[in-house]
Amino acid sequence: MKLSLITLFMLHRNEHASLREVYTAVKRAGFEAVDLCSYDFAHGTEEEIRALLKELGLKVACYIDFVPSPAIGNAAAAQRAREQIRRNLDLTERLGAGVYMFAPGGYADFIRGVPREKVAEAFAEDLAYAVELADKKGITVVIEDAPDITFPMCSAEEVLALLEKVPGLRHVFDTGNMIAQGDDPVEFYDQLAPYLSHAHLKDMRFSDGTPTPGYGVGDFCANGRYMVGVLHGEGMVDFAALLPRIKKSGFDGYMAVEYVPQKADSDFAAEMIQCREYLERLWNQS
Repeated sequence: MKLSLITLFMLHRNEHASLREVYTAVKRAGFEAVDLCSYDFAHGTEEEIRALLKELGLKVACYIDFVPSPAIGNAAAAQRAREQIRRNLDLTERLGAGVYMFAPGGYADFIRGVPREKVAEAFAEDLAYAVELADKKGITVVIEDAPDITFPMCSAEEVLALLEKVPGLRHVFDTGNMIAQGDDPVEFYDQLAPYLSHAHLKDMRFSDGTPTPGYGVGDFCANGRYMVGVLHGEGMVDFAALLPRIKKSGFDGYMAVEYVPQKADSDFAAEMIQCREYLERLWNQS
């Protein structure tokens, strides 16, 4: 079981956290790799980050790129998105990561009122561009089941349609995001398993929309409720059913633990250890 750790929520929700504090906590918690994103680079330069990771002996499993896509009807914005994809694929290569995740940042104004099919087509064009560039670098491009129900990238049906439309595109299985659209995580995994190249292990619970220290108000769901991230084993994701399926498939890539601090002053390392040990116990028992 190869685990990496997504640093996003430690940096996004705690403006006072330093890269050294976060990465040191990741190492202390027993992880060998991290999934990075733009929030890491808002806290330090590429040179500083690479030096710190080397010092701590941490690898980069994946770079998560929040791409402002799709920019329907705005050629200049669409070009900026393509330039960002190219620039961050170069960054992914320099970091030594084998996986680049395309995460739609979205232009809400550009897709409002646009049929979902047309939005999906625009996504597919940007994704095909990313795959073409990534292939030359030996990097795998992945998309996740997104937690935003306004995008055609949440349900199993819509994610599968994109994967089939863009040759070479692969899936990062997020264990909780599809719940927003009403899909069951186990059934979702069974449908998308042939495309698996990365995973986000995340536990979730429904909430009333009250902001939490680690997740804000949460992700708005099709049932009118919100859901927020919790420590693994404390939410509604059935890891006891999911992890044996992944193990049985023979998947040997990284699975990123999506850790969400539960308090403003959470002990990062202690909570990450709790999450890691829970997941490893289920994996080893399967």
